[in-house]
Amino acid sequence: MSSKKNTLSFVYILTITPLHASFDEHSLHEGVRIMTIFWGIPTLRNICEWATELVYLFLASTFGAGFVRKGGELLSSCVALVGQFVLLWLGVDWYIPFGITLGSFALGLAIIARAERINVDLNTPYVGAQEESIVRYNQPETTLDEFHGQLLAGMPVWILPGLMLNEQVGLLVSALLWFRLFDTAKLWPIKVVEKRWYGTSFGILVDDTIAGLSAAGMVVVISLLF
Repeated sequence: MSSKKNTLSFVYILTITPLHASFDEHSLHEGVRIMTIFWGIPTLRNICEWATELVYLFLASTFGAGFVRKGGELLSSCVALVGQFVLLWLGVDWYIPFGITLGSFALGLAIIARAERINVDLNTPYVGAQEESIVRYNQPETTLDEFHGQLLAGMPVWILPGLMLNEQVGLLVSALLWFRLFDTAKLWPIKVVEKRWYGTSFGILVDDTIAGLSAAGMVVVISLLF
């Protein structure tokens, strides 16, 4: 194991591992082993490197929500929903949530693939040879795409005219339910598009983007019917 990986693993054990879905007694023993063999004083460059890696993991997991034991994807969507409630309470115009939604997509394009590789690098020492399939993309810890999808699903609330506050709140909750349904079902063309760009940040984001657009469409239909 390289000194860089030792350093990053040391910090990972102290910060993110306790929230990790695979955290168990074996992980704890492995963490103690890594800290035991850790030696030398890290340089400023080492510190900057692992601090950057942790920022990637923190953002790609929606502020750590992706590292909970179960339901990280749902929790990340709920984080976005809470943010939408806050924006409603603040009474912002449509361009604020629209800008945040675009920003979440741009951020995902920039960091998700890198965060995935960091997760693979950190998890590989903790799995047996029979579990080498962990080296894959769209791991459960990466949930920024779910955050983006929920933001997109709720956009009609700021665009549709004449909605009361209670109606906006109800539609946002409805957007969450529809988004989770579409994201879980992965209907056409989600699977086709996801396979086409497999292994890229765009490929991970695009399925949730389509699910979010589908959920937004259902929110518009519901608002027109009721």
